[in-house]
Amino acid sequence: MKSRIWQLGMHWDRSGGGADRYFDDLVRGLGDDVAAAAAFGDASGCFPTARSLGPATAPLWKRRAAIRAFGSEMARDPNALAVSHFALYGRFIGPFVRHGRHVVHFHGPWSDEAAVEGAGAWAVLAKRLIERGVYRRAARCITLSRAFRDLLVDRFGVSPARVEVVPGCFDDTRFRRETDRSRERFGMDPGARVIVCVRRMVRRVGVSELLEAFEGLVGRHPGVQLHLAGRGPLEREHREWAALRRLPVFFHGHVPDADLPAFYRAADVSVVPSQALEGFGLVCIESLACGTPVFVTPVGGLPEVVEPLDRGLVLPGSAPGAIAAGLERWLAGEFVLPRGEDCEHYASRNFSRDRMVNGVRAVYERAVA
Repeated sequence: MKSRIWQLGMHWDRSGGGADRYFDDLVRGLGDDVAAAAAFGDASGCFPTARSLGPATAPLWKRRAAIRAFGSEMARDPNALAVSHFALYGRFIGPFVRHGRHVVHFHGPWSDEAAVEGAGAWAVLAKRLIERGVYRRAARCITLSRAFRDLLVDRFGVSPARVEVVPGCFDDTRFRRETDRSRERFGMDPGARVIVCVRRMVRRVGVSELLEAFEGLVGRHPGVQLHLAGRGPLEREHREWAALRRLPVFFHGHVPDADLPAFYRAADVSVVPSQALEGFGLVCIESLACGTPVFVTPVGGLPEVVEPLDRGLVLPGSAPGAIAAGLERWLAGEFVLPRGEDCEHYASRNFSRDRMVNGVRAVYERAVA
């Protein structure tokens, strides 16, 4: 590319969530096209162009100052293409962007996510106004799914011509079916049918609904276990709820990124029970790449990820009863899961890092053409 890409992400912590893993994978894949890549947290051991903007816990005014310093340096590069992955940070870097040379990666509606988690009306409105300004001024917006493309157009008034869909990718050097399938390290019963769920413990991701659905399944299928990986503000509430009912639910807290392939591989199925605002679901393709089928709720971009493999993996709804009904079909033998090798092949064919990076690079080139 003739342009030099200046990437601005959120965090360098790959365990922080799908958006952070996506950012890291993208920058690595773009290689020498990246002039500088900046985010908050520890950037040591990443790659030569990686920079830390300071601790992830820095107050807002310090984060703003760090991003403006990064933007000031970028502004001195006549070939700079600014790329941001979070609306607020895109707003901070906006004054330093040359006209028409800003691409925004849309990972989710910041304001709507805040509303779901209980933020006040004024806070939600302020975030929505920031988002609207950033998205509508961008030369291009990249989403991971058609569902989020439509959301950008309908909710924020972005021109459809400036929104392009490029699905995400998984790390194919780690998420593989050849991973050791031993259950002992995670305390999983070798003879049980094991369901895993890797989610942050917040309301919109549906762990509460999954627990309620699982309660209704245990009585009819005593040899089933649910293993949850993730932390968040609702973790204690979930633990107490399951303990009170004496359910075979096991909480693993934060499972290190390096151990996630083995966690998926040890399970029979994984579940993504999202209730709202799920743009893609990186955990879906990571699970599939390990040869483990994944059930998803019909929310956001989730169906787009698994339907081409098997439409039966899309649960009939997102409510507890619908989640239970979908899992019941499998547990009762009415639905045959896709084979592990088919899951792995499907993920590799459709969600490789090369395919994602080439798609994103093409959008960048169109943005500056």
